[in-house]
Amino acid sequence: MLELTSINGSLSTLGHCISALTDAKRTHIPFRNSKLTRVLRDSLSGDGKICFIVCISPSLESTNETISTLQVKLSICETNLKSLQAELRKLS
Repeated sequence: MLELTSINGSLSTLGHCISALTDAKRTHIPFRNSKLTRVLRDSLSGDGKICFIVCISPSLESTNETISTLQVKLSICETNLKSLQAELRKLS
Protein backbone atom coordinates (compact mmCIF):
# COMPACT_ATOMS: atom_id res chain seq x y z
CA MET A 1 0.00 0.00 0.00
CA LEU A 2 2.90 2.36 0.71
CA GLU A 3 4.22 1.80 -2.81
CA LEU A 4 0.84 2.73 -4.34
CA THR A 5 0.72 5.91 -2.27
CA SER A 6 4.18 6.84 -3.50
CA ILE A 7 3.26 6.16 -7.14
CA ASN A 8 0.07 8.23 -6.89
CA GLY A 9 2.03 11.06 -5.26
CA SER A 10 4.56 11.03 -8.09
CA LEU A 11 1.80 11.07 -10.71
CA SER A 12 0.12 13.94 -8.93
CA THR A 13 3.39 15.88 -8.86
CA LEU A 14 3.85 15.17 -12.56
CA GLY A 15 0.42 16.70 -13.20
CA HIS A 16 1.40 19.78 -11.17
CA CYS A 17 4.61 20.16 -13.17
CA ILE A 18 2.80 19.92 -16.49
CA SER A 19 0.21 22.45 -15.35
CA ALA A 20 2.94 24.82 -14.20
CA LEU A 21 4.81 24.45 -17.49
CA THR A 22 1.76 25.49 -19.48
CA ASP A 23 0.91 28.45 -17.24
CA ALA A 24 2.81 31.50 -18.49
CA LYS A 25 2.33 33.29 -15.15
CA ARG A 26 4.09 30.59 -13.09
CA THR A 27 7.73 31.16 -12.30
CA HIS A 28 8.37 27.98 -10.29
CA ILE A 29 8.06 24.44 -11.65
CA PRO A 30 8.00 21.82 -8.82
CA PHE A 31 10.41 19.32 -10.42
CA ARG A 32 12.06 18.52 -7.07
CA ASN A 33 8.87 17.28 -5.44
CA SER A 34 9.28 13.68 -6.64
CA LYS A 35 11.89 11.37 -8.09
CA LEU A 36 9.77 10.88 -11.21
CA THR A 37 9.67 14.59 -12.05
CA ARG A 38 13.39 14.96 -11.31
CA VAL A 39 14.14 12.20 -13.81
CA LEU A 40 11.76 13.67 -16.42
CA ARG A 41 12.85 17.30 -15.92
CA ASP A 42 14.86 17.60 -19.14
CA SER A 43 12.17 15.87 -21.19
CA LEU A 44 9.35 17.98 -19.79
CA SER A 45 11.01 21.36 -20.04
CA GLY A 46 12.13 21.05 -23.67
CA ASP A 47 10.15 21.28 -26.89
CA GLY A 48 9.75 17.52 -27.18
CA LYS A 49 6.54 15.56 -27.45
CA ILE A 50 5.28 13.44 -24.59
CA CYS A 51 3.25 10.25 -24.87
CA PHE A 52 1.48 8.87 -21.81
CA ILE A 53 0.44 5.26 -21.66
CA VAL A 54 -2.12 4.56 -18.97
CA CYS A 55 -2.51 1.02 -17.64
CA ILE A 56 -5.76 0.29 -15.88
CA SER A 57 -7.27 -2.87 -14.48
CA PRO A 58 -10.74 -4.31 -15.09
CA SER A 59 -10.67 -5.82 -11.59
CA LEU A 60 -13.20 -4.53 -9.05
CA GLU A 61 -10.48 -4.51 -6.41
CA SER A 62 -8.56 -1.95 -8.46
CA THR A 63 -11.45 0.46 -9.04
CA ASN A 64 -10.03 3.25 -6.86
CA GLU A 65 -6.61 3.03 -8.48
CA THR A 66 -8.15 2.95 -11.97
CA ILE A 67 -10.25 6.05 -11.28
CA SER A 68 -7.28 7.90 -9.81
CA THR A 69 -5.09 7.01 -12.80
CA LEU A 70 -7.74 8.15 -15.27
CA GLN A 71 -8.21 11.43 -13.36
CA VAL A 72 -4.49 12.18 -13.61
CA LYS A 73 -4.50 11.38 -17.32
CA LEU A 74 -7.57 13.57 -17.88
CA SER A 75 -5.99 16.52 -16.07
CA ILE A 76 -2.82 16.16 -18.16
CA CYS A 77 -4.87 16.07 -21.38
CA GLU A 78 -6.86 19.15 -20.33
CA THR A 79 -3.64 21.01 -19.51
CA ASN A 80 -2.12 20.12 -22.88
CA LEU A 81 -5.30 21.24 -24.65
CA LYS A 82 -5.21 24.62 -22.88
CA SER A 83 -1.57 25.04 -23.87
CA LEU A 84 -2.35 24.20 -27.49
CA GLN A 85 -5.26 26.66 -27.55
CA ALA A 86 -2.99 29.41 -26.18
CA GLU A 87 -0.41 28.70 -28.89
CA LEU A 88 -3.09 28.86 -31.59
CA ARG A 89 -4.29 32.21 -30.25
CA LYS A 90 -0.74 33.57 -30.51
CA LEU A 91 -0.53 32.48 -34.15
CA SER A 92 -3.82 34.07 -35.22
